[in-house]
Amino acid sequence: RVVKAVADICDSTAGLLLVPDNIGRLRIGARWNWGKEDLPVRLLSDATLASFAATGYIIDLDDVRGEKGAPKGFDDLPNWVLNDTRAWVMMPFLHFGSLVGLAILARPRIARALDWEDLDMLRVAGAQAASYLAEARGQEALAESQRFDEFNRRFAFIMHDIKNLVSQLSLLTRNAERHADNPEFRADMIDTLRASVGKMNDMLARLSQHHKGKASAPMTQSLAPIIEDAVREKSRLHPITIAAPRRVEGFVDAGRVGGILAHLLQNAIDASAPDAPIEVRLGTR
Repeated sequence: RVVKAVADICDSTAGLLLVPDNIGRLRIGARWNWGKEDLPVRLLSDATLASFAATGYIIDLDDVRGEKGAPKGFDDLPNWVLNDTRAWVMMPFLHFGSLVGLAILARPRIARALDWEDLDMLRVAGAQAASYLAEARGQEALAESQRFDEFNRRFAFIMHDIKNLVSQLSLLTRNAERHADNPEFRADMIDTLRASVGKMNDMLARLSQHHKGKASAPMTQSLAPIIEDAVREKSRLHPITIAAPRRVEGFVDAGRVGGILAHLLQNAIDASAPDAPIEVRLGTR
């Protein structure tokens, strides 16, 4: 839209929009009627970019190819622009003295030279387009920052899950050396390993980019069994007691509530002395 809006002012038939990348060089941001041919990786030199940023000149490429030559500071315009006979005008977009984009416009169907009215109109349009480009870049940076924040939050939960599994398996390994001959221990060990493998598979499924699963639908159910399941796993690591009447119900997703409670219990275990019991209380208000 930016390229076409600027091109329509001077009846240009095509255009390129070049925008800065993360290291300050220009890349192709958009094409309008220009074709798909490859262009050099380094589109413009640093000196040329600095000249556009400092002067805001709108360059008539026909003048550069002719007797007038290039304006001062633009002596190293790239050959890929000068050799392409479609290229007619190079127009920078400046926002508070910073180059946020540059348009290369194709010549109109009826050849003509730019007059002062064209240049004034292009400068005004360029300033307006620059503000939109700068706003778009700011929105992209904000969206990227929000994606990183979301990743960090998800990774924190994953670290909790991994830490819980490591704690269970570490305890299982230590006890296996002493109780491997006990049939009851072996049965409990198999149940623990099966549950750990199931949790790891669930975690891998959530991390997979092809995972399309949805959380279980919340339903009204007793909260005491959910608490008892979470405490049963953690009580192998630390003394934990429960004060949970059976009559308390909630409209919840049992899997998610159990995971949250497991995280809270692990935090409590980490913050408590080995001989300090943890109590989980369930009630209503």
